[in-house]
Amino acid sequence: MIFATITIEKLIKAHKDELHKDAFIHSAQGVHYTSPKLLKENNLGQSMSRRGNC
Repeated sequence: MIFATITIEKLIKAHKDELHKDAFIHSAQGVHYTSPKLLKENNLGQSMSRRGNC
């Protein structure tokens, strides 16, 4: 499993009931970050930096 996915799963497991309804994850644009399935399944929004802007 990819590190980014593991981190999101840990967040959801530890704080699912505490997350704001409009919570979102901000990340880079790598393919392991841009796959929105896990976020959509858990009602989390997605935000990404522009290319070259770490």
